[in-house]
Amino acid sequence: MSQLTRKVAVVGAGLSGLATAYFLGKQLSDVEITVFEEEAVPGGKILSDQKAEFPHEKGPNGFLSSRREIFELCEELELDILFANEDAAKRYLWMDGELKRIPEGPVSMMTWGELSLKTKLSLFGDILKKPRAADDESLYDFVSQQFSEEFAMKIADPFVAGVFAADPKKLSMRSAFPAVFDAQRSHGSVIKGMKAAYKSKIEQGLAPAKRKRGRLCSLRGGMKSLPKALSERVKVRYNTEVTTLNVEDETPVLCFDGQQHEFDAVVFATPADRTSEMMAATMPGLAENLVNVPYTAVGVAVCGFRETLDIPRGFGFLVPSHEKSRVLGVLFSSQIFPDNHGEGTTFRVMYGGAREPGLLDLDKDELQAIIASELKEKLGVTVPMDFFQTIPWKKAIPMYELGHYKKVEYIENALREKSIFITGTSLYGVSMNDCIVSGQNCAEQVKNYLRSKYD
Repeated sequence: MSQLTRKVAVVGAGLSGLATAYFLGKQLSDVEITVFEEEAVPGGKILSDQKAEFPHEKGPNGFLSSRREIFELCEELELDILFANEDAAKRYLWMDGELKRIPEGPVSMMTWGELSLKTKLSLFGDILKKPRAADDESLYDFVSQQFSEEFAMKIADPFVAGVFAADPKKLSMRSAFPAVFDAQRSHGSVIKGMKAAYKSKIEQGLAPAKRKRGRLCSLRGGMKSLPKALSERVKVRYNTEVTTLNVEDETPVLCFDGQQHEFDAVVFATPADRTSEMMAATMPGLAENLVNVPYTAVGVAVCGFRETLDIPRGFGFLVPSHEKSRVLGVLFSSQIFPDNHGEGTTFRVMYGGAREPGLLDLDKDELQAIIASELKEKLGVTVPMDFFQTIPWKKAIPMYELGHYKKVEYIENALREKSIFITGTSLYGVSMNDCIVSGQNCAEQVKNYLRSKYD
């Protein structure tokens, strides 16, 4: 690049924005990169309260060690990685009025009494399936056709509640779980397709020859330690609201602090509706596709008890939508990462989602009564709570509806070879590892753009 210093703006100091700035800075030391954040702290929804009497996560709870990108980044940043208690491998479903442990592998799945013989045989039948031609399917339809409707209802449905809090009959399989979707489309068999994809990664040096089962991880001091560490390695301007984007002779111009500021490239890493607002005047078609990415409302309730309660050892439980329940699931937080919690018992209760979003509008006392009733019914908890905190995320998780990929394609085509880029969960996956990957990819795109234009 030329000796003239180029300027890049990253709008949004969530994990995707911080990762983009961090990786771009590593590759282009002569570029001035500034992250603009409306709030006073980095991380977006990655918030940890370690000073509370019952320390807790307000957003994401952890990540898997098998997700190479986020695990290696945490190591690179020299963060103290905590592995979940071994009992966290024990997970439960609330079914037929009791907690039932979920099988941990295919062998135990075949002996699990909660699935019919027909469904168990359908798991073997995967290897005989032919690739389907439809360009997208709901997760529920995908699992029903590949295996059985019972498997979709009892296994896939609660799993989706835990990850997306979405209706599995509306969630796009292609966008929510692209690797599994691609495996079916390429091989018919999900098992064969996933094995082939992993073999390809080994050949490219992107995966170890022997696959290791991932363990759930967190960070000492809470998950906020990750965005905090990234923010200390990039330039962030807090309490700065970017209001509009203009483009003058292909030069992006951002308005903030009541003034116009030119940049050589701009990256948007904000929620879809905020990005749409900023782009509305300059790129109405793109803004419309962004504003049409819906979000699911999810509440998190933290329930603390000074007493160590007699509950099952494990990660927690999820609830299939056909079961009578007013919560989506409960995590046994103090059992999962005891090093990040004090004495006693801490639960993290998920509520709302696509099933009952109105719960987020209840007052604290009414919601506490509902959750206390759920804990009594499902875990036998009868003692009063010593701590109760609610975090109502009205726009918690992007909902990838059927055809979401068409929105992504439109946006990518509209921005091709331009000085404006979009990254983050609104388009490219909702997990923290997805944020890191989309940040890496976006940094590479910005680097290539700047080099092609100025070198």
